[in-house]
Amino acid sequence: MPVKISAVVPQKVYLEETDLSGETYVEIRPPTYREHAEREGFLSANRRVSLANSGEVQIGNNANFAQLAALEIWLTYQSTNLTVQFVDDEGKVVDEVSFRPREKMTREEFFEALYKLPASIVEEWHRAVLQIVPDWSIPF
Repeated sequence: MPVKISAVVPQKVYLEETDLSGETYVEIRPPTYREHAEREGFLSANRRVSLANSGEVQIGNNANFAQLAALEIWLTYQSTNLTVQFVDDEGKVVDEVSFRPREKMTREEFFEALYKLPASIVEEWHRAVLQIVPDWSIPF
């Protein structure tokens, strides 16, 4: 008999600090085992193990937290209506960043757009990911 579980359903989280109107959202898909494994691969690539003078094994990690947050955002990304316009001193739009749904955006395109955003927006987006995936809130 097959095991029945609930489908992995994306959840919308509104970026209320970024957009006070309350209209901007990110849609986060809970991770599958594949996404968990990719995240663990990133962390294990940066893991260090040493032996203390007392003989105790010490485990640490040299992972870059900003890169980990970006990876976690990508691994759970489904879609967003987030568009950020960068304006000059005269209010003229000089650049615009937006995102297409995951199935229409490559990983490289996603990271290129994400890395253009102000840190405050990425940090709020990452906090939204951790609301949906609380197991990821302690990275090591």
